[in-house]
Amino acid sequence: SRVGSGTTQEPEVVPTNSDLPEFHANEEHPFTRDVGVSHCIKLIRLKDFVNLPSPLPRCQDIPGLSFDMPMQGDLVIAVSHAWRNQAHPDPCGKKQAAIKELTDYLDSRVHSRALLFVDFVSIPQRPFSEGQAERTQEEDDTFEVAISCMHRVFLLADRVLHLDGFDETLEGEGVPYTVPFADFNSLRFAQCGDWVQIMGRSTQARSGLKPNIIHAVKALAKRRRAVEGTSGSVDDVSMFDRVLTIAGELITQLAQLEEFEKDAANEEAVLERYPFGRVNDIPADRRGWIFLERFITMVKCAMLEHHIAQDVVYSNRAEIVLEILQGAERLREAAVVDESNTSTFSAVTSIRRTSSISSPNSRQSLLGFIKLPGGGRKKLPE
Repeated sequence: SRVGSGTTQEPEVVPTNSDLPEFHANEEHPFTRDVGVSHCIKLIRLKDFVNLPSPLPRCQDIPGLSFDMPMQGDLVIAVSHAWRNQAHPDPCGKKQAAIKELTDYLDSRVHSRALLFVDFVSIPQRPFSEGQAERTQEEDDTFEVAISCMHRVFLLADRVLHLDGFDETLEGEGVPYTVPFADFNSLRFAQCGDWVQIMGRSTQARSGLKPNIIHAVKALAKRRRAVEGTSGSVDDVSMFDRVLTIAGELITQLAQLEEFEKDAANEEAVLERYPFGRVNDIPADRRGWIFLERFITMVKCAMLEHHIAQDVVYSNRAEIVLEILQGAERLREAAVVDESNTSTFSAVTSIRRTSSISSPNSRQSLLGFIKLPGGGRKKLPE
């Protein structure tokens, strides 16, 4: 099924293989034509992705032969998902399993080669485990460019998988432990919002804290055992642990560490364990990136006949598929109502040239601006 396991409903119509539009059998894939995107974002062969270990390795740690550019007839699949943890998007491997299930259904229905976009394995990432190399300057530059154009991948892709609703709570997360403040001179720190985090150990002994304070997250977390309510030493500290209090005072700024250095050598610090970094509990459907990716999928579906559009969007949750398909239907209806407005045709034409899906039966018009409550309009993503 194009809706993953654990859902409460099945899709109303599942097109047969003969209903599917051709995948660029006689033309270059739009992903390849978009040099700005294809230069900085990699697509991994589906057959290689399903064999990756869990947690997923970073893009730069995967053999180069696992990636390829789409050729004529290839199927490009983009995955939309929200990161719960700062260091890794899928520490428990649940999203990875869902992707395997959904793409297995897709792979069994098409005879072309499938390539996958998943941000963590398609764009260079920072370390999430001790011993991993930092991103190089070139990788940093590639990351910045990729982030600026990543939304276009969802328009260029042939299929989009929308993942949501996983319980990704990690064992030991938030468990407190104590460390003598005197041991802090052997650690490195970083500011993350209103948190101060441990970012690793110093490479050499230093007499003060200030040289060890870093302001950018440059090293990420590793799995660690949980030691609830215990006292420990600097050897118990791991990357991404939070500095909660020192001498009973809540720590929210790096500058506080320097202040305590003067007169708190004999005090204890309370830290909390966060195996893969700070947690973002904002629901996926309230995050800007996810909203944009789902909206782009609606636009893609609106440019197709209903029965074909149903095969564009996949999810582990049936309600997401339904929401996107209903949104696409509203866009179709709006396009019919406003098709006399010639200004909309230029925007639609531009999107149709960019989108990877076309069909002789797809509608020839779509609103270039989506009406909002109160009469406002929202410009389509560029």
